[in-house]
Amino acid sequence: MTAIREKFRARIGEPGLIIAPGAADVLTAKLVEQLGFEAVYVGGYGIASVAYGLPDTGLVAIPELVAHAGTIADAVALPVIADLDDGGGIPLRIRRNVRLLEKAGVAAFHLEDLDLGGGKHLGTSERLRPIEAAVANIEAAVEARSDDDLLVIGRTDALSAGGSLDEAIDRLGAYADAGADLVFAATLHPSDVARVRAAIDRPLLNTFIPDRAAPDQLDTSERDGVKIVVHSSSAFRVAYEAVRGMLVELKTDRTDRSLAHWDEVRAQIDETIDARAWRRYLP
Repeated sequence: MTAIREKFRARIGEPGLIIAPGAADVLTAKLVEQLGFEAVYVGGYGIASVAYGLPDTGLVAIPELVAHAGTIADAVALPVIADLDDGGGIPLRIRRNVRLLEKAGVAAFHLEDLDLGGGKHLGTSERLRPIEAAVANIEAAVEARSDDDLLVIGRTDALSAGGSLDEAIDRLGAYADAGADLVFAATLHPSDVARVRAAIDRPLLNTFIPDRAAPDQLDTSERDGVKIVVHSSSAFRVAYEAVRGMLVELKTDRTDRSLAHWDEVRAQIDETIDARAWRRYLP
């Protein structure tokens, strides 16, 4: 895992955009690897909804997030970028949880400044932690790691909490000063990327904005200096729509005839999970 982190840190310093598709399960992560992407993103929304059937509002405990990210990190040779939510909310818990995450084998993680007691992704008013507390949390995360190649990403939710771009930039600057290796402003529109990059001397992670994204969002992101773009929910969004469509067909028409032939799909799955390597050990 140390070698993966070392290479990923070096890659952050090289030219070119890194596209990191989101994976809420190991099979998706293996597809991401098989198709040649440079990193995989394990987001809290995907873990909460896919693995637990819960909204992403802090209901999934940090050890559960860590365990899920660790399972994926163990299954692929890609750098895993993990969502650590608020890390436990206070420096004492963050120190413990970052150590657990490091042992789990991820290459990078982001730590947010939302007060999860104020609601998140539930349509309620979100509230931020005071900037002094958020900075102390970033400092604790940076100090907790024993491997300096583990990347700490300082995230602000100032924009989604109703704050201004100036507030988001101020917070990102403070997190960079506290030692964050990269910065991330949730819901940052691609048109504002250049302004953030001009103000903050750190590589920038941004999320792909579905539906309302311009077709050339990745090109413009790279042009404006984004280092990592994560497609956090694209894969399981497609999976949800496909599974639901199949179940509707089965319920209404009593058939799943529209599916591809199972033997063809199974052969592809076996290739993705490298079943042949395991068959060598059968008697």
